[in-house]
Amino acid sequence: MNITQDFIDERFKAYVLENFCENREWIQKSDVDRIVSLKLAKHGYSSLKGIEHFASLEELDCGFNHIRDLDVSQNAKLTKLDCYWNIISELQIDQNTNLKELNCSYNAMFDLQLDYNTQLTYLNCGNNYLISLNITGCSNLIEPAGSYYQRDGDFSI
Repeated sequence: MNITQDFIDERFKAYVLENFCENREWIQKSDVDRIVSLKLAKHGYSSLKGIEHFASLEELDCGFNHIRDLDVSQNAKLTKLDCYWNIISELQIDQNTNLKELNCSYNAMFDLQLDYNTQLTYLNCGNNYLISLNITGCSNLIEPAGSYYQRDGDFSI
């Protein structure tokens, strides 16, 4: 199944084509559905649309890019997400129940709801604009880091 049109960031599309598609000019679902780890830091991406096709993805590092919205909710096997130093205002991880480590520091988020991420053991959400943070379901959280957020909002801990 050709999924090339789902990759809207030309740099991300070129990376996938070069690294996983055997010199073809299109991306098939079978090219990416077995990839377990992606190191995409400092690539200059503005979008990771198409990431939903990486069905086996367990670890994603997409720090130091220009990503505004990140939806990894279809990546059900994801256990580690590093999306620090972007401009993310919308992070969709409510379906990622296997997520254990999250570093979303240095972004533009006002709201972070982690009540469904019950396996979370590490969280760094510092240097955002958080006015709402919910970690009520995160009973395994060992190391919450992120003292650099605005504390005037609704924080459920």
